[in-house]
Amino acid sequence: MIPQDAFPTYSCSGREVVPFELLPLPTGRYHSQTFAAVMSNEDLDEDSDDDADLSWQESLRNALLEEFQDVTATEKIFMKAWNEFVLHNRIWADHCVVDAMCEFADLYGAQLIRDDCRSEICLHLYHWFDIGLLSPQEFMTCLQRFDKFMNL
Repeated sequence: MIPQDAFPTYSCSGREVVPFELLPLPTGRYHSQTFAAVMSNEDLDEDSDDDADLSWQESLRNALLEEFQDVTATEKIFMKAWNEFVLHNRIWADHCVVDAMCEFADLYGAQLIRDDCRSEICLHLYHWFDIGLLSPQEFMTCLQRFDKFMNL
């Protein structure tokens, strides 16, 4: 333990200011998200930090998407599928876009082609090409992943 007289105290506006090193450390246990004090061991039995119920976010996002009047039904179908995919599969960097779109095609391709969303897929890929995230070869690779569901 460091003796208290080892650190000088300062006066600021008539109040004594104690250096950080001398401040008492908080004791006890606190909830990791709310910072509320946990009073007993009963509260520690379940660890709810890993439990993330994001279904309310998805239903809110879908409801907000449905409110758009200048968006076609197929665009809404595509965006709902894409939002759901991105919610569970983060795209961390630009170089991951091709792999993410190929995985998206494998998971949602059959549904999107069945719902006649190929033009929305092309527009989405073209946008990525336009901003430099896809090369022409990568554009075609991603599109072919969707097109394999055309004759099923």
